[in-house]
Amino acid sequence: MNILLVERDSVFRSNMARVLAEYHAVEIAENAEMGFQIVLERDIHIIITGHQFGMGMGGAEFSLEIKRYINRKIFIILTSELVEPLPHGADRFISQPFDAEILLEIITDLMKNQKVAC
Repeated sequence: MNILLVERDSVFRSNMARVLAEYHAVEIAENAEMGFQIVLERDIHIIITGHQFGMGMGGAEFSLEIKRYINRKIFIILTSELVEPLPHGADRFISQPFDAEILLEIITDLMKNQKVAC
């Protein structure tokens, strides 16, 4: 399964990519623009992104923009903020800090629900 990780924090991005790469193919992007280009060019199953990117568009806006073009993508948004359940096309919000094993379980469950090969 192919995962796109869109995260502005380089340390978090690197650590998370390392954990995910043990089980899945991982593409990384440091902002929404780069992430959008990767989604258009590659077969991505799940997109994991932060809720806020700082400058420009955030995770929720990014998910809406992607789903305007490709609705079948699964979005997991990582957030340290209290967010209403599943707005903006997100399939799941995960509060930070979080356990990487829980994230991996959520990925597996979402893929089973979408009937995509893990």
